[in-house]
Amino acid sequence: MRSVLPLHLITLLTLILGGLSGCLEEGDAAKNTPSAGEGGMGGEGGMGGADDGYPNENVGKAEGKTLANLVFPIRDGELSLADIRNDPSHKLMLVSTSAGWCSACIEEQPKLAALYDEFSEQGLYILITLFETADFTPADQRLAESWKRRYDLPFTVVADPDFQFQDYYDRDATPMTMLVDLEKMLILKIATGFNEQEVRGIISAAL
Repeated sequence: MRSVLPLHLITLLTLILGGLSGCLEEGDAAKNTPSAGEGGMGGEGGMGGADDGYPNENVGKAEGKTLANLVFPIRDGELSLADIRNDPSHKLMLVSTSAGWCSACIEEQPKLAALYDEFSEQGLYILITLFETADFTPADQRLAESWKRRYDLPFTVVADPDFQFQDYYDRDATPMTMLVDLEKMLILKIATGFNEQEVRGIISAAL
């Protein structure tokens, strides 16, 4: 004769088993849900690793915003803005966008070299980013190297074939001059053309 559990025991077992199932499901979900700080890029445009110390708050493309950690190809791999920032001798960065077709950019190079000679020991870092050749094709490493040699530049010149600064200004107004506080990666100034007196004043105040 088959024994039958009383109805109240069946109900109790059902409740217990149902509760265990819910706990297991919550545990699995917790394991599969990334916690704060896991994964992701830490804000708009952030490309650095989670442990590189690069500030990722308030990232944007205007004065007063944090400059995203952009990355540029170089002969031996990549150069990121985090790499530049992580050198303690660098305090202020001047970024100038250039192109092979830009006559104003060519005229600017000796002025930039003079600023670098004057302020580099105080922490000025200059970065030229070339986005196009004279034929309006994307710049490459060969153009960056020849540009540096041709104008005898003592600072860094990189190719920016993806034109990562295109959303920061109107390309028809190239060159763009950007000044960045490297500790906070804060964009202090974005200007088109090159106003040497204004740039010099910002550099002197920042350093």
